[in-house]
Amino acid sequence: IRSTTLTAKDRICPNPARECIPGRCDLLDGYFKHSHRAMSQALEYEDFTRVRIETVAENKHICPFELGLDLAFISDVIIGDYNHALDPRARLTRFFERDKGPKILLFDEAHNLVERSRAIFSATLAKGMLPSLARALKAPWPECSKAIEALNTWFLESFRDRQSGPGAFIAEHEAPWELDFLLDQLVQTIMDGPLRDERFPEEGLVELYYEARHILSVLEGYGEGHATLYRGGGAKAEVELACLDPAESLDQALDLEGAAIFFSATLGPAEYYSRMFGFRNTDCRLSMDSPFPPEHLGLFVSPVST
Repeated sequence: IRSTTLTAKDRICPNPARECIPGRCDLLDGYFKHSHRAMSQALEYEDFTRVRIETVAENKHICPFELGLDLAFISDVIIGDYNHALDPRARLTRFFERDKGPKILLFDEAHNLVERSRAIFSATLAKGMLPSLARALKAPWPECSKAIEALNTWFLESFRDRQSGPGAFIAEHEAPWELDFLLDQLVQTIMDGPLRDERFPEEGLVELYYEARHILSVLEGYGEGHATLYRGGGAKAEVELACLDPAESLDQALDLEGAAIFFSATLGPAEYYSRMFGFRNTDCRLSMDSPFPPEHLGLFVSPVST
């Protein structure tokens, strides 16, 4: 059985700039040229641990993150974070969306999954630097500047209509569907212009690009468990697509051939977690006694000085 342990990009990437853009990262460029030789060297092992992946990547001067993803695709067991199965930004698309047979997902410490899922299926967009960013891009990339100006106008109009201001907080069930068009246009103009230019990235544009893509992915799955929060006003205005009940989003993310198993020593009350995980009537629950003898439990009280 071959296994791969995946590590988050921010933790395994040796490039301080974190510029995962062809032409701006030697390791990423090198991966396209030398990945086959790196894979051959890695296949000497059965377990692709972080240390082994980093060692092979350093030896071949290639991206260790991309190497880990390719090794995962030929593995029987993948050890990773919740994000690798659920988060649209980190989901193993090549693994889940290709025909690779039934899959079994094991969620350890599943009592943490509710809060993590709420965060994964939520997204925030701030007005912040939009005006200054639009001005900076007006000369080199006018179409991109216009898309950002349109987004800034949406902020002005949306918060004016809601009479929002500093410290204000407005919650609505309806999603801001206008953002779907505006952000899709923005992402497309960035891909057609700045993303293809060696001058990219302009300060703040990379962050806006990835924030826009994340908002679009959350909008795609926006449902009964979501609410839209309008906070602040003026330059500090921000809108959040907040996932309050992750059941529907989890059900969509885990709609795959195979099975998902959630386990933890503290999954109680069971009814609450069953609903939060989006369990169906046909799903099974199993509760087992603790393997530790009750007489081994010790309760000690120590005085604490305050």
